[in-house]
Amino acid sequence: MLNNVTLLNCVDTNFSIQALEVKLSYIALDYIDVSQTIFSIQAEQINLDYFNITNTKPFSKSVDNNEISMININQQNKGGYAHISQSKFINFTISNNNPLISLNGLFNIVLDNVIIKNVVNTQNQYTSIFVIQSCDTVTIIDSQFRNNTNSNGPGGVIYAAENKLISNKAIYSSGGAIYLQNNNLIMQNSVVSSNLAQIGGGIYYTQIVPQLIIDLQNSNQNNNTFKDNVGRIFGQNFGSTLRKVYIDLDYIEALNKILKSIQDGNILIKQFKSGNQINLKKIQLLDEEENPLKLLDFNSSEFSQLSNDVQTLLQQISVSVTWEQENQQIQCVGQLQTKSFTNGGFRLDVQIFYKPMSNMTLKIVSNVFPQIKDSNGNIIVIGGQAELNVQVFMEQCSVGEILMQYGNSIACESCPDGKYSLSQNDNQCKVCPDSALRCIGSNIYLQNGYWRENEDTDNILQCSFNPLSCKPELSTSKFNCDVGYKGPLCQSCDTYGEIWEASYSEILNPGHCYKCQENLVQIIIINLTIFFLIFCYILTILRRIINQLEIKLTGYFLNKLNFIYLGSTLSQLDRSQILSKILTDHLQILSLICTFTFKMPSSFTLPIQISGNPTSLTSKSIDCIFSQYPQFQPLWLLQSLWSFTLPTGIFLLYILIGVIYLAFKINVFLKYLRTAAIFIYIYFFPMIITLTSRSFNCITIGNKKYLDLDLNVECFDKDEHKPFIFCYSIPVILLWGLFIPILLFQKIYQTKQQKKSIIIQIKYSYLFAGYKERFYFWEFWKLFCKMKLILVSVLFKQNIYLKVGAMNTLLLLQFYLLLKSKPYVRKYFNDLQQISTFIYTLSLNLCFLQIINDQNGSEYQNAWIFLVFFINLNFISVLVLGLLKLNISIERRDRNCFQNIIFKIYNKYPQLFDIKIQNKEKIRLLLKVRELKKKIRQMMRYQKNFDFQESLQKHFNQNNLQNINLSPQSIKLTQTTFSEPDEKQNIFKGNNSIKKMRNKWPYYTRNPKLNQIQLKDLTPTNISSSQNTYFTGDYIIEAESPIQNKDIFNNQN
Repeated sequence: MLNNVTLLNCVDTNFSIQALEVKLSYIALDYIDVSQTIFSIQAEQINLDYFNITNTKPFSKSVDNNEISMININQQNKGGYAHISQSKFINFTISNNNPLISLNGLFNIVLDNVIIKNVVNTQNQYTSIFVIQSCDTVTIIDSQFRNNTNSNGPGGVIYAAENKLISNKAIYSSGGAIYLQNNNLIMQNSVVSSNLAQIGGGIYYTQIVPQLIIDLQNSNQNNNTFKDNVGRIFGQNFGSTLRKVYIDLDYIEALNKILKSIQDGNILIKQFKSGNQINLKKIQLLDEEENPLKLLDFNSSEFSQLSNDVQTLLQQISVSVTWEQENQQIQCVGQLQTKSFTNGGFRLDVQIFYKPMSNMTLKIVSNVFPQIKDSNGNIIVIGGQAELNVQVFMEQCSVGEILMQYGNSIACESCPDGKYSLSQNDNQCKVCPDSALRCIGSNIYLQNGYWRENEDTDNILQCSFNPLSCKPELSTSKFNCDVGYKGPLCQSCDTYGEIWEASYSEILNPGHCYKCQENLVQIIIINLTIFFLIFCYILTILRRIINQLEIKLTGYFLNKLNFIYLGSTLSQLDRSQILSKILTDHLQILSLICTFTFKMPSSFTLPIQISGNPTSLTSKSIDCIFSQYPQFQPLWLLQSLWSFTLPTGIFLLYILIGVIYLAFKINVFLKYLRTAAIFIYIYFFPMIITLTSRSFNCITIGNKKYLDLDLNVECFDKDEHKPFIFCYSIPVILLWGLFIPILLFQKIYQTKQQKKSIIIQIKYSYLFAGYKERFYFWEFWKLFCKMKLILVSVLFKQNIYLKVGAMNTLLLLQFYLLLKSKPYVRKYFNDLQQISTFIYTLSLNLCFLQIINDQNGSEYQNAWIFLVFFINLNFISVLVLGLLKLNISIERRDRNCFQNIIFKIYNKYPQLFDIKIQNKEKIRLLLKVRELKKKIRQMMRYQKNFDFQESLQKHFNQNNLQNINLSPQSIKLTQTTFSEPDEKQNIFKGNNSIKKMRNKWPYYTRNPKLNQIQLKDLTPTNISSSQNTYFTGDYIIEAESPIQNKDIFNNQN
C-alpha cells in the first residue's frame, strides 16, 4: 500500500512492486524524466486511486525501440484484477516503444474516472499509449481520452476502449481510439467521437468481438455514443474484418441489354446470352457498418507510410469469380481475379459460355478473412471468403447472333462488322448487301435511295418512284424516310402529321411532298389553274365540234331542200370530232405509258398528264384540307371522290356558260348538252376506270400487301379498305365501265335501226362520226380496249415484263384490227389511227428499254426518253393542226411565215397534214353560203303569217303553181316563237333583203348534175313523198317519211 506520494522534477524514478494485493492512492508525479518504467506492478489485485502523472517525458540511455511503460501491470498467472480510478495522465511525451500504461494477463480490469489527455507517442511502431493484453474483461467507467496521438503504432490511445475518447488519432495504423486484440471490452456511458485511423476510426478489434459491439448489434447501446469517427480505409466507428461483397446494379453491364434485379440478397441477371461478357465495374467490399473499402494505390507514397500490419492486410485483399466447376459445360474466361482497386471498386470482366435456355450461378468472392468469436467462444463471424451470388439466366440467341460450339459449351456469337443475321435459326452470318453502307449484328445501315419495311427484314427495295424521299443515311430521317415522307418506299406524304408533327401533301409533282402550312396559296392557285386549263381544253374542242355540227346540220337541210348542193362537204364536217377522238385517245394512252418511268422531263409529262389524265394531278391536290379533319377516313376514298369533282365541275360550268349564252338569245351550248356530256364522259373514262381499278388493286412491298391508291393502308383492311370495295369501287366501275357504255350503245343502235331524225343523230354523232356504217360501234370497241390496257397496267403493275408483254399483245391486236377493218370512211383517218397506235406502242417499248437500261446503268437511257418525246410531240402537233383546220391560201402573198412553213412541209410530205389549200374564189363561195344561211332564216321568219303557196308565188314568181292543189297535210311547218315583241316588224323590214336574195337565187342553187329547184316539177305526188319538215328555233327538225331517200351518211360504205 502506497498513499500520499508526490514527486516533482525527478529523473528516472522507479517503483517495482510484487505482491498479492497492491493499493496505490493519492500518487502525484509531475515533471518526471524517465528512461524506464515508473511503476512495475505484479499482483493479483491492484487498486490505483487518485493516481496523477503529468508533464512527464522519457529519455533513452542506451537502446532505442525498447518497451518501457510509465505503468506496467503484469500478472503472470491469469486471474489478476486491476482497478484504476480517479486518475489522470496529462501532457505526456512517449518515444520509442514506450506505452503509457501496460496491462497484461489480467482477468478483470476496471477503469473508473480515468483521464488520459495530450499524450503523444511519436515513434512507437508496436504498441499504443494504453496497452491491454490478454485480459478477459475490461470495464471503463466515466473515463476520458482526449487529444492523444499515436503516430505509427496501433490504437490511438488504448488497446481497449474509453468513456470519452475524443480526437484521438492512429494516423497510419488501426484503431483511432481503441485497438483490441483478442480482448473483450465492456463500455457504458461512454463517448467515442472524432477519432481518426486508417482502419477502425473509433475501435479496431481482432479475434474477439467486444461485448459492446454485440450489445450494439442487439440494440443495447449502454448509453454509449459513437460519432464522427473516421476510418480512411474502412471501419468508421468499428473496424475488424471486411464482411460483405457488394456491387450496384448500375455497374453491371453487358454487350446486350440485360435485366438486373436483387432477390433475397442475390443478383438476378436475365436476358443474358451464352458467350456474352459481363462487366462488373465497381465491386465493393463492405465492413460491418456496410461502408465500402477505400484502398490506396500500392505504389503511392501514402501507402508506404502505413504501418506494416495495415499494409499486409491491404495487400491480401482481392476479389474473384467462381462457378460450379463440376459442370463441364460452364466455361468462364476473362479477368476472373483482381487486386487492382480503381474508381472506388474492383473490376472483373467475365465471358460466360454455357448454353441457351439455361441458368447458372456466378459467385463474386473476396480473399479469406479470419474467424471472430465472442468472449464466450461463440463464432460471430464465420470467416473465410465473403461472397455474392449472381444468378445468370441464359436465353435464346437474339436476332443478329448465331450458335457457335465452344468445347462443351454453346455460345451466341454476334455477327461481325460486314455481316448480319436476321433469323434466330441462322447457322452463319450473311454478307452485307450492296445497298447497305454497313452491317453488324442484326443492324443493316442502308444507303440513300433504299428502303425496307422494318429492321427485321433484309428485303431491301430501291425507291425507284422517288429516290430522294428515302434518306436512311440522314440522322434526321425516320423509318428511312426524309422529312415529310412516310410509308412503304417513302411514297406517301405525312398528311395528318403522325410522324413529322406537321402536315405534308403532294402539290403538283407526284411523289414530292410539301409542307401544307407553307404552300396553301400555291395549292389553291395550282388547283384553279389545272381546272381552268382542262376546262379550256375541253371547251375549245367542244366549241369546234359544235360549230361543225351546226354547219353540218344546216348543210344537210340545204341539201334536202335542194337549195344548194354540198356533195362530200357534209362528210368532211366530221373532221373535228374524229381528230379530237384520235387526239384524246393518244393522250390518254400516252399518259398511261408515262407512268412507267419518272425520268421524263416535266415539260413533256405535265401537259400529257393535264390533257390525258388530269385526275392524277388533282386527286391529292387538297390533302392539306383533309389533314385538318382526321376524323374523315380513309384518305384514299376522299381523294377519289375529290377526283370526281373535276368532270362534274366541268360539266356544271359548261351548263352555266350555256345558260349565260341563252340569256343573250344564243342557244348554242345547251342545244348540244348531250353531245358535251358524251364527250366529257369519254374524255374522263380511262381516268375513272384507272382510279376505281386501283382502289381494289394490291401492291406487294416486302412481306405485306398495300392498297395501290394509298400505301399506308394494308390491302383488304377491315376498316379502311374492304367495306369501301363493295360500296364504292365495284358500283363505280360497273356504272362507268359497263352500264353507261351499254346505255349509249343502245341509244346509237336504236337511232340507226329506227332511222331517227337527223337532230338525234347529230347529238350522238360524236360516238360514230367518221366511221363506216357497219363500224358505228367502233368507239365502244376503243373504250373496251382502253379499259383492258388500264386493267393490265394496274393489275400487272409490279411485274413490268408481264405488263409490257400483255400491253404489247393488246396493242398489236388493236393495230391488226385497224389494218384489217379500216373503220373510218376516209383513208386519212385510218392512217392517223394506225400511226397513233404504232407510236404509243413504240413509246411503250422505248420506256421499257429506258427502265432496263436504267437498272443496268446504261448510257443510252436519255436517248430513249428523247426519242419518245420527239415522235409523240410531232404526232400531237399534226393532230392539233388538223383540229384547228388550217386553210392556207394558194397565193404566197396571202400567207404568213407560219403558213409558209406548213405549206412547204405539206407540199413535200402531204400525208403528214390534212389542210386545205384554197383560192380566193372558193373562199368567197363559202362566205356566200354562210350569207345564204342568214337569208334563209330571214325568209322563214317572213313566212310565219302567210300561206306557203302565196309566199312561193310572191318570191319566186311561179304562176304555174296556182293549178297545183297543195294540201296542208302535205307540208307542215311548225313556226318558231320568238321572244321579241317587234319580231314581225323586223321580218317585214327584211323584206327588201329577201327580194334581193330572190334575184340571186339561181346562182346559189345551181346544180349541173341535178336541178330540182324548178317548182314546175313539183307535183302532189313527189311533194307528198318528200320530207315533212318543220322548224324549231334556229334549226330544222326532220320527221322522215317511210319512203325517205337515203341521206349522205347512209351512202357511206
